[in-house]
Order: sequence, then structure tokens, then C-alpha cells
Amino acid sequence: MPLILTAATTSIMTAVSKGQGAKLSRMAPLRNLNMRAGVQSTPVGSNQVSYKLAAKLQVVGNQAEPPCTPCAARKGPFVGCTRMDNFCGGVSAGWYYGGHPTRCSFWQGRRKLKANLQRRADELQQITRMRKRMMRSEERERG
Repeated sequence: MPLILTAATTSIMTAVSKGQGAKLSRMAPLRNLNMRAGVQSTPVGSNQVSYKLAAKLQVVGNQAEPPCTPCAARKGPFVGCTRMDNFCGGVSAGWYYGGHPTRCSFWQGRRKLKANLQRRADELQQITRMRKRMMRSEERERG
């Protein structure tokens, strides 16, 4: 049976967007937008780009099994945990919503941050070694 889209889902999917949002708009919806009870904000009609993008991701993304840690605890604006590996840093739609990607345990930026910090630490060690060699060489030339 085909998915019957709600007015909210249709509104989100047809909202004008650029970049990543435009890519998501071209994808077929897999589910309707389903907000958690008690969520005060809504992506429908919002000017918040992150709200709209997260809502589109929620509609077209893959259901995460198992869900990220906060979504498993039923936190976040959407029912369920939906994401795409190479989209918005791998973060679930619920945590991209409102700009909170670091709260999601799927956020790939965490790995990139660790890799960048390690690379910088390695570079600093190389610089320190080169400096020590230069100082020894200067001492030999003087002495």
C-alpha cells in the first residue's frame, strides 16, 4: 500500500531549499513527519533552516536500528531515529533539528575531531623533534 502523505509532510517536502535540503526534497518520502508529543516548535512554516532540513531527513532517511542513545531514551523532537551516513555528519534528524548534532551518538564529527587533534599532536611532536635537532646542531657548531 502506498504511503499517504500528511499535509505537514507535503509542506516540508515542497518547501524551497538549497544544497542538502534540495537533495533531500528530490528523494521519495519513506514516512510521514511525526513529532513527539509536547514539542513546542514545528518545522512547518518555520524560518529555521535546521528545522526544515531535519524534518526532510526524518521523512526520507533510514530508520536507525538500534537508535542513537538519546533517541532510544525518547528524547528529541521526532518519533524514531532517522539518519543517513554521509549526510549532516551522520547525525540523526532529531539532533540536527535546532542545531544539536553533538548530542547524537552517531555524529561523525566526533571521530573527525579526534583525528584532527591527533594529527595536530603528531605535527607538534615533529616540530619539537626538528627544533631539538636544530638546537643540537647549533650547539655543535658553537662548541
